[in-house]
Amino acid sequence: MVELVYPFLDKLNVLWLTNSISPAHEKFIGHLIRRKLMAAIDKEPVEASRDAATFFALPSGG
Repeated sequence: MVELVYPFLDKLNVLWLTNSISPAHEKFIGHLIRRKLMAAIDKEPVEASRDAATFFALPSGG
């Protein structure tokens, strides 16, 4: 993130401020980065602790 994404976003900001790109380009890249981050987070293994509390969802009364 620190070495790749943040410097890229800084360059993107300069391009946007100089009207070299449109807001649509900025939103597209932001959405693309967000999707890549979510996919990478979803691939991370989940480690359950033996001491972790268990929660149950109760049915709603409505």
